Amino acid sequence: MSVGEDCPCGRLDTGGTRTKATIKCMDCSLSAPACSLCFIDEHVARYTHWANIWNDEIGCYTRQDISCLGYVINLGHGGRPCPDTIPNSDIFFHIVDTNGVHNTKIRFCGCLPKLDRASQLLKHQLFPATMSRPTMAFTFRLMDFYNVVHVEGKISAYDFIGSIRRTTDNVFTHNVTDPYPQFRLVSRVWTLLANLKQQGHYHNINEVLTPLGSQRDSLVVACPACPQPMMNMEPTWRDTPCHLRHINQHQWTTDGNFHLNKYTKNTDPDDVSIYDGRAYFPPDNQYQTYLKKFPKDSKEKVVCDHLKALEKQQRKKFKNMDVTGVVQVQCSHVLVKSTVDLQLGERFANTDYALAMAIRQHNITELLDESMDLKESYDINCGFSVNASSRFDANFPELAAVVKKMSWLIPLVHIQNHKNNCMYLFSSSYSKGAGHFHGETAEMVWAESNQLGAQTRQMNGGHRHDTIINATSDWNWKKIANMANALMSDIHRAKALFTTKREILKSLTDLYSDRVPLWNKADRTVCPPKSGKEVQCVYRQKSEKLPSQSRVYELMLEDDDRQEQAEEYGNWTLSRQSKAVVAGLLTLGFSILSMQRRIQLKLEQRGKNTKRQVTDAELAKERAQLSCKIQKLRVIQKDTTPQVEPYVFDQHVRTKLQDLPEHEVLYLPSDFLENDRISLGLVEMGEDQRKLAEGAANDAILRVQKLAKVLSNSRLAKKADGSGQAYQTRATATETEIVFKLDLAIKDYNDLRRLLMKFGLPDNDSVYRPLALVDTFRKPTATNRNLGDTYRNDGPLWAANAGITAGARPPTGSQVSMTSQVATQTTKPMKRKDLSFTVDKYVTLIAYQNIDGWIWSFMGRAHMSSQDLQDYLDEGDRVQWFRAEAEKERWQEEWEMRQADYLRCVRYFKKMGQVWMSLVTDVLRDDSVQLGMNAYARKQARMYTDMNEYAVKLLIGEGYGHLLDGEKPLYRHLDEVRALPENVLSYKS
Repeated sequence: MSVGEDCPCGRLDTGGTRTKATIKCMDCSLSAPACSLCFIDEHVARYTHWANIWNDEIGCYTRQDISCLGYVINLGHGGRPCPDTIPNSDIFFHIVDTNGVHNTKIRFCGCLPKLDRASQLLKHQLFPATMSRPTMAFTFRLMDFYNVVHVEGKISAYDFIGSIRRTTDNVFTHNVTDPYPQFRLVSRVWTLLANLKQQGHYHNINEVLTPLGSQRDSLVVACPACPQPMMNMEPTWRDTPCHLRHINQHQWTTDGNFHLNKYTKNTDPDDVSIYDGRAYFPPDNQYQTYLKKFPKDSKEKVVCDHLKALEKQQRKKFKNMDVTGVVQVQCSHVLVKSTVDLQLGERFANTDYALAMAIRQHNITELLDESMDLKESYDINCGFSVNASSRFDANFPELAAVVKKMSWLIPLVHIQNHKNNCMYLFSSSYSKGAGHFHGETAEMVWAESNQLGAQTRQMNGGHRHDTIINATSDWNWKKIANMANALMSDIHRAKALFTTKREILKSLTDLYSDRVPLWNKADRTVCPPKSGKEVQCVYRQKSEKLPSQSRVYELMLEDDDRQEQAEEYGNWTLSRQSKAVVAGLLTLGFSILSMQRRIQLKLEQRGKNTKRQVTDAELAKERAQLSCKIQKLRVIQKDTTPQVEPYVFDQHVRTKLQDLPEHEVLYLPSDFLENDRISLGLVEMGEDQRKLAEGAANDAILRVQKLAKVLSNSRLAKKADGSGQAYQTRATATETEIVFKLDLAIKDYNDLRRLLMKFGLPDNDSVYRPLALVDTFRKPTATNRNLGDTYRNDGPLWAANAGITAGARPPTGSQVSMTSQVATQTTKPMKRKDLSFTVDKYVTLIAYQNIDGWIWSFMGRAHMSSQDLQDYLDEGDRVQWFRAEAEKERWQEEWEMRQADYLRCVRYFKKMGQVWMSLVTDVLRDDSVQLGMNAYARKQARMYTDMNEYAVKLLIGEGYGHLLDGEKPLYRHLDEVRALPENVLSYKS
């Protein structure tokens, strides 16, 4: 139908002529033009749809509210006028919907018993702006939509209402009614009511959940996978044997965040959180009363005082803030348990309160059961845990026993910035029963919540808390909705890594079979050292002397006579090669790698503005020499390691490297992954290469030392002893050549270090550290003592054996005074070091350097007897084996823990479905409120039942259906897996 034609309804207007179809609804799909009477009839229940009225004067549609057609929205009676309503009692009213702000008319029902305006609006899914004689309301659809876009997109209420106003009129937006002041308050109430409804508090769910161990009146969205004995655990969980107690484990993380801060403003002191401490934040009045007991500048010992995060390191950024951030406790499944505000750093008192809130969410008796395990990860636990028990004895005595039972860890990334002792005392890698609890999941939620920071730092205190609480609950719920998939992914990952680590441990056990029985008698426990001492444990090498490559080579020759028996490696059966042959092969390989680096460095210099020129003839000559060496290596490999020939052949087929030998892969053990070395029978040769690489790295350090000293003296001589252009030209040429050799030596060392990392060298190893230009600086010895030399110490490279803090100046004066006000989130990542340099760059950098590099205290080529060298190498073998054992055990524990988590998740979903069904009550048919509550309870029960069925189906489909056997507890399943032949290690049988 075309606009302006007679309406098909055939009705007449007030003038007696047929009505015209001049109105169209753009909100309805496939809407045809209609007359005003038909439009009203079709939109009695859709009164927020805009009426687009054809305007003949301008020849287009103009958008109007339905009230412009003479319609009044009637509440009650199916949209028809109430018979008891006083005539002309309609009022002007604002209704805000997703399609705009409507200035409309509304008529309330006058039937007895008469309901107030707010109640009538709520029955029609309109949320009133005020409870007393409202003249504005927001549709439920709008409130639901805003809640989703706010928690998902972090859109502020101000911007959201701005978009609604622009949707109303994108030109004269300033003329559109601004509902923001009312919406800001209504949205807070809406989220609280929605949370109360979703968690069953209107259904009095407390009467069911509280006896099951849940905290009464709590609005915290709880984790379904964490242990809750009466909700999601087996009846026999207390019978779990000691070696499997980790399957009944709480894993909590604590972390501070300084983006969720709040400015000091003249805000409303009466604006308090309407959650009143029932969610993640405590009641503000109670929290402030607690904090008054502690002086703002209270002194507390922090062990790792070298961290950047300590002692309010950036107080300026906290200026004009009364809340500087939050500290939060989460479970390892990344569900938030508690949050408290911070004031100028992470004081222990704040963290104590957050931890106390998390503990109170559980039954204390169950937490204290000997079959329940608790581990807590926090990036400053080395200081926080020291007096945690005494602090809880004083402030939370009813929870002190739980804190005393906790095991304390530090997240595996953060621990890299701690002292060496922390690596062994607080790392989950060496903590029995910790699995792969890396603790870094505490950072995940910040990526989402930090987006709220720009909004919340300007809010009143209560509004800020409510906003963060709503976003946190949504975060937790999203984790629950995807919990089954996430846990199954963790199970697969843990199993795969456990299998890999098991095979590596088996290979090492076979390799060191003569020494493992003695090693196995050692205690794996990591004990705190005496004050000022270093931790001594099986996972830490006692390295006092470092051998050179030549000494390692000599030892291998001396050991040659002891290598006559045959061994079988994986699928390759080989007679063990002569150590002399292996040593020769590997030494030649190192020589080739060094030549390749030399040519690559020269190629990098070509085309650059450097004083050292590289000619084609020079490159061609060196490439020819390199090709000859590679051919010699291939001949030796053919007899020594024939299993790598397919790789060599494939390389020549795929790539044409005859003219580019500097890019050819040699296929030494370091060129293969661990699993491939095992299958190819290169494990023992890999060990030999690792030992030779350590010696070569030591030699490289000494070479860097020598070249750095020569360069330093050369520059002094150039400046003081010579003049004239000819002398300066020669001196510059000499200096340029020295810089090239120094650059090459640094490159050699760093490549050798990367090679060692392929064999298990930790990235944060305190002996073999990354080497850069700044590490070659040393105070000149050929000049007189300079002012300030007493404060210029040897840098870390020259103190390789002194540990990670070697060369650091001891704290003095105010530096010694440390408080607990630490700001861990403000630690900035270190910039990547530039490993290449020129003469000019060297001069510029050294001019500002005041700390000698670590190479100058490097105890490298010490004079060692063969027995000393053998003892050193044996010590490295021992530590390697114990670390491999720890890795295998942690991943086995992780695999077992994730299976336990999954089963708890399945039981939780089933239990919650039963709980919701128990809330359905018998009611009369005319009790519409209770009928609606019953319908919602059934809906929630069905949701949890569906989640349970999905999790069960996934578990069965992935091959773990046997775990659902109700007759056999999980710990028996796990013991059976541990008893399988492939999982039994010879030294433990």
